[in-house]
Amino acid sequence: HRLHTVISFDKILSIDTGRVVEFGRPVDLLDQPGGHLATMAAALGPAATAKLRELASAASRSKDSGA
Repeated sequence: HRLHTVISFDKILSIDTGRVVEFGRPVDLLDQPGGHLATMAAALGPAATAKLRELASAASRSKDSGA
């Protein structure tokens, strides 16, 4: 997966077999056990998951502060 290319987006929409399965801020979706984004991140391994969480958190803080 190329999750690093979308992890700093405002929102992520996950679709499975033509149906929306989740939508929200990456930082929130990564915190949903069993969610699509969290599952894809976990499949990349612990180091990659930690980096994705770090990037999502930084992007969220930046957007929340208006930067």
